[in-house]
Amino acid sequence: MMTNGLVKLTEEQKMKTSGGAGLMTFFVMLLPSLISTVIEGSLAIKNAVDGKTGTDGSTGRKGFSAPRPFVRLAAVPKKVKMANKIVRSLKKIFTSIDKVTNQVGGSEYAALTVNTLRFLGVDMVAKADSGHPGIVLGAAPIMYALFRNHLRYDVNEPQLFNRDRFVLSAGHGSALLYSTMHLAGYKQATLDELKNFRQAGARTAGHPENFLLEGVEATTGPLGQGIAQGVGMAFAESFLAARYNAAGTLISHYTYVLFGDGCLQEGVALEAIALAGRFKLNRLIMLYDSNDVQLDGKVGDSTNTDVRKLFEAYQ
Repeated sequence: MMTNGLVKLTEEQKMKTSGGAGLMTFFVMLLPSLISTVIEGSLAIKNAVDGKTGTDGSTGRKGFSAPRPFVRLAAVPKKVKMANKIVRSLKKIFTSIDKVTNQVGGSEYAALTVNTLRFLGVDMVAKADSGHPGIVLGAAPIMYALFRNHLRYDVNEPQLFNRDRFVLSAGHGSALLYSTMHLAGYKQATLDELKNFRQAGARTAGHPENFLLEGVEATTGPLGQGIAQGVGMAFAESFLAARYNAAGTLISHYTYVLFGDGCLQEGVALEAIALAGRFKLNRLIMLYDSNDVQLDGKVGDSTNTDVRKLFEAYQ
């Protein structure tokens, strides 16, 4: 159920970027004038949340309390209303926003949160004049659904032993991970750190570094590497569960990996996936951000692999 729901979201609700060069140019031109408004709006959102790091009894995790509702209507400050107005004015660009809202929360505040993730991430890229905005725009609904509804974690205890693990194999999309961690309430993922994205000495490096920012599970740079690391984490969970769960369930966490088209073009990833299938690692959940575009052109120019059949073959 968990896997299917997130895979469906990946396929149906992601923002297609094929032929989107004009869209990217539009955002680069438009967003500098919106940076202060939207960033301040996101900060106001956080301050308006009732019990910023509330506990979700159903999952046992803390953080990402949006929405129930995300912000009480009476508490929405002026900056949030302004940010929301901007988001609404760009609604035609996000053609799938209504479906996203229904899938990930059924509330206008779910849509607001998803778009806040998008704008924070793209603002970071724009301010740094470096980075990758495509995955930020396309995969924000995936990150919201995952951190809001599925992932078990505690922002006050990031090293909780039986926490779920999340690995961003598409490490070039680090801006999306940092903006998600910021709204989730991770203490080191501050607004100042987001503003210093890709700057010397910042915790928010161009690719996630687990020794720089608490809450980042794996350092991922070369494409495909994160898939292999995720498979390794799933192996560790399986081994520990087999060894220590005889007297009760001590080990029961999941490992989630978000990967893109480029990851599947690396041998290390395919070898790791083959191992995962061979050893039935059923607590490994892989989320495919397929947007049909890579740096040197359309994915179809390089490969026409049927990814669904490929994964079905690894068993």
